[in-house]
Formats: sequence, C-alpha cells, structure tokens
Amino acid sequence: MFKNKNKGIVLLFCFLLVFQIGYAQLGGSTSFAFLETANNTRFAAIGGQNYSVIAQDPATFLSNPALLNDTSKNYFGFQYGAMPAKVKYLNATYNTKYKKLPIGVAIRKVAYGTLDGYDEGGNPTGSFSAAEYAITVGSNYQSGPFRIGANVNYLASAIQNYKAKAVSFDIGGLFKHPTRDFTIAIIARNAGFGVQKYSPNSKVYLPFNLGFGLSYKLEHMPLRFSLTSHNWQHWDITYLDPNKIGQLDASGNQIKENKTFFDSFARHFVIGGEFVLTKAFNIRFGYNHLINRELKLENSVKGAGFTYGFMIKVKSIEFAYSKANYNAAGGTNFVGINMALKRFFEKKKVTGAINP
Repeated sequence: MFKNKNKGIVLLFCFLLVFQIGYAQLGGSTSFAFLETANNTRFAAIGGQNYSVIAQDPATFLSNPALLNDTSKNYFGFQYGAMPAKVKYLNATYNTKYKKLPIGVAIRKVAYGTLDGYDEGGNPTGSFSAAEYAITVGSNYQSGPFRIGANVNYLASAIQNYKAKAVSFDIGGLFKHPTRDFTIAIIARNAGFGVQKYSPNSKVYLPFNLGFGLSYKLEHMPLRFSLTSHNWQHWDITYLDPNKIGQLDASGNQIKENKTFFDSFARHFVIGGEFVLTKAFNIRFGYNHLINRELKLENSVKGAGFTYGFMIKVKSIEFAYSKANYNAAGGTNFVGINMALKRFFEKKKVTGAINP
C-alpha cells in the first residue's frame, strides 16, 4: 500500500525497536526523562500521554509524528508548565508544509532552577543551575487512511559543569477511518544514542517507549474518548518500595504489598476524554493509573493521576489550561496558546488594503 520509499521508514522502525529494547530503561534510570513529560496542554489534560488524537494543534506531533496534518499548517504554539519545586517546562512549536509533506518544528526546555551544591562531607559548594533542551523536526507521509511519520530529536542537558548530548528518533503510524472520527496509532518513542556523556564512567540511557492508542468520537454525543497504552517494551513496570511499612497481621508481622496481574496491566494504560461542546469550547479530563499508583501518599490519594482542563478559542487564537495532579505536594499547571499565523497575516494584509 505504501510506496517503496516508505519501506525504509518501516525498516527503520523495526531496527530501532529491536536495537533499543535491549537498552531500554525505566523511570529513575534514564537520561532526558523530560521527553516523557506531557508535551502540550491538550494531552496534559487527557492523562498526560496520547498518540491518536488528530487536532488543530501544532504540538501534537511531539507525541506521534503521524499526527501532523494540514489543519495545523502555519500554526504556532507556545506551552508553559509550572511544576513542583519551581521546575518550569516550555516549548514552542510551528507546523508548515514543504511540497506535499507536513513539517513540524519544536524547541523544548525544562529549567530546574537554582540548586544548592554540597560536597561529600556535606559542606556547601555554592549554587548551580540545571536545564535540559530538545530540538525536534518531524514529518509524515499519507497513503489512503494510513500515515507513517518520524521525528528527529537533538537533546542536550547541562547540570552544573556536567553536560550530555544525544540524538533520538520517534517513529509512528496512524490509521484514520475514512468516514468516522476514529483513529488507531502505534509509536516507538525516544530510540537513539548518546553523543556526549556526563562523565567518562557514565552512560546515556534514553526513555524508550513502545506504545499504541485509539481515539473515537461518539456519533450522537459530544465526547471523544481516548485509550492510550505505553511502555510495552517492559511488561513489569511496577515499583514496590522496599522501605514501605506494611499492615500488621494478627501475629504482629508485616504484610508486604505484592504485585498483581491486574495492577501491572493497568499501569500501562491512560484514559482520556474531551467534551467537544462547540468548536470554540472544550472540556477535557483523564486518568493515568501508573501515576496514581506511584505517587499517591500512604494514607491519601489526593487525586494522584487525575487530570483535567479546558480550551477556549477566539477567532484565530486558542487558549488552553490543564492541571495534572500528582499528590498532596501539588501537580503541574499547563497553559498553552495556539495561533493561526496565516489567518492573522491575511487579515492584516486585507485591513491594510482597505485603509492604506
């Protein structure tokens, strides 16, 4: 179904999959973990991860390059996220088109602020800053109801005097139903290699993620439902804290928490929804079971893993807000603005013609 030139993308997908699974690491043991942070306000509101929602949003291609589409051509987007401990996330995205191919460009930055340094003896060594960056270029090719696309990411990290660099790739596919608002997606994210290590004895492990998802808008309801699954390169992504104090049995012995099949299975899934009330106003919500289980407090969930937000559109400018709850310590607030630059410039040109 695809032309010969697209067989190369499929072969690259298979190569990266086989190569990267052997080196895949999970949370806490990877470099550039910010790549798995919600990369736009829409997806932050519907669970934090999504690979299948086609939208007039220039930042969606960061999750899946197959989501690039003509409706977001000449759109500029800016996202700002305020996280706990004064960590800040920013990205700027732009979609355009070259000949028949959609092109997405993005710059992302995570600033960890100013930190206090100490030596091995606990003596202060002064303050320092830390930040990570990513520059992304992506495109895709469509044949009938199928799309296949790729992103190339240049990554850089600076922590005090330690620096690391890497190159990663995202390969994604998408099926869009010809007549219904229904999509299925598959994605291999953050497959790549290190270019520069923090130190000679360190290694650069990227947060490789193999996932899939689907989205469907109900025909007689203003609701788009999404189911996203992630990190299938590892079945067991459950972490049980060995220092956690368990409940006591009748003999006074601790009952340690055990892994269960259902919990391990559910941690791979994210549920999201959008109430598409009008073209200018949406309400969004989501639930991420992995975040719920990993970040809830001992005696209180405090909404961990639940997300929500809304979108308001006025003419050619779209404003969106979302909140991702982690635990009682707080969560992340995202604010995003998307603007149709082409429409803005066309209106300015017409106005100038009428009022020289």
